[in-house]
Amino acid sequence: MRASFFRSILIYFLFLGLIFFSSCSTTVNYFRYNMVDVYDIDEPLYQKRRVVFPTDSTSFRFEKADKEKSLDNKIKLGQEPEISFEEILATRGKTQSFLWIQNDTIVSEKYYDKADAAKPINVMSVSKSIVATCFGIAQTKGLMDPEEEVRKYLPELNPKIKDLKIKDLLNMQAGFRHHEYRGSLTPFGKVIGLYYGPDIYKYSDKKSIPAYSPGQKYHYQSMATVLLTRCIAAASGTSFEDFVYQELILPLDFEYSSLWATDMALHPKGFAGFSVTARDLAKIGRLYLQGGNWNGKQILSKEFVDQIFSVQPTNGGYYHYSFRTNMKFTPVLKEEIKENPMLVAQKAVQTGATLFLWNKDYYLAEPYPIKDVYAVGVLGNFLYMDPSTQTIIVRTGNQLSSGDVDWNQLFRALVRGESYIDNQSRGIAITIEEIDPTSLVDQQPKKRRKNN
Repeated sequence: MRASFFRSILIYFLFLGLIFFSSCSTTVNYFRYNMVDVYDIDEPLYQKRRVVFPTDSTSFRFEKADKEKSLDNKIKLGQEPEISFEEILATRGKTQSFLWIQNDTIVSEKYYDKADAAKPINVMSVSKSIVATCFGIAQTKGLMDPEEEVRKYLPELNPKIKDLKIKDLLNMQAGFRHHEYRGSLTPFGKVIGLYYGPDIYKYSDKKSIPAYSPGQKYHYQSMATVLLTRCIAAASGTSFEDFVYQELILPLDFEYSSLWATDMALHPKGFAGFSVTARDLAKIGRLYLQGGNWNGKQILSKEFVDQIFSVQPTNGGYYHYSFRTNMKFTPVLKEEIKENPMLVAQKAVQTGATLFLWNKDYYLAEPYPIKDVYAVGVLGNFLYMDPSTQTIIVRTGNQLSSGDVDWNQLFRALVRGESYIDNQSRGIAITIEEIDPTSLVDQQPKKRRKNN
């Protein structure tokens, strides 16, 4: 028994040694950086694994209102007691920054924890929407088209992949088998393998295995954005980081330096590596609200911007070109579908809602009459845009649960002076399947006739 005990101790320390002393291990990086964090980029080991975009432009700055808007207004988050928006920011989801802009004027600006106005923060998967914006710029310049085959730019792509188009990467409809949230955000999770892996290009090439035809259904895969950054680089004849710097950051007069994290091979993590200040991220929101025009220069075509701000049939209107549409979600119990599918179908038809199988749960999703959209990243990072009120909101956070707050719905309520949101927690939409409500009725088992 004693020998068994010491053997167990030895195995335990060997395991720790494997983790902490193997310098090229993905798991090592996970522990070194204390899991995913918006300040990873500040770690000493990251000093050589990032691209710095130096800027200090004063050509355009948002004006500050003479008096900031009060955030003392009370709001109910579902069944919770009323709470002020100010208190939500201060106590939920480790808020780092909050910036509210209307009509080019800062009406509220707050910073918490380590953040300040000049400090860039990794906005995680908001980066995907920045990459999509870079595609929009390339399209506007005549360099790319959403209907083009990805293989045109990446001839080395897995030969088994057929008919994969640029728009499929933008819409998370690549059709790959890879399920990046298997293992979730544990040291051995697939998304961690991508985020902390040594070479994301090799990783994405290896994992680009087709499961079904592209363009069929939504499956959230960060590899799609990795491939898109490579396509943009190939189309422009320069590196992706040079493209984003020359065509987006400099033209938009960023006030502060921003960063893009890279892997060990110095490939930019297009899916979750952009570190930027709240004010400069808001400038990207302003570009969209101005119809793609920045102080007289058309950076994004109006047609591309209209794609973002109009309800598209792609993914039931929820996710298009790496931006999400704010929608009203009504949960549908599986028992309802089983016992009364006709009623569910009638609700969908009457309201014009889409029936989603969201991961493993059912929802009726209705777009609001006046559309607002947002980009979102893990840990509670948001870029919210509402054209009807000329509103931009940037909120950065640093907690996985995001404080159990449905932030995009909360922003909509804040802008409209509403005092209640249902605050549903649907989790990250890894897979979404649109269900034809009438098919539920067709599939209902017919009752067998009793014989007298």
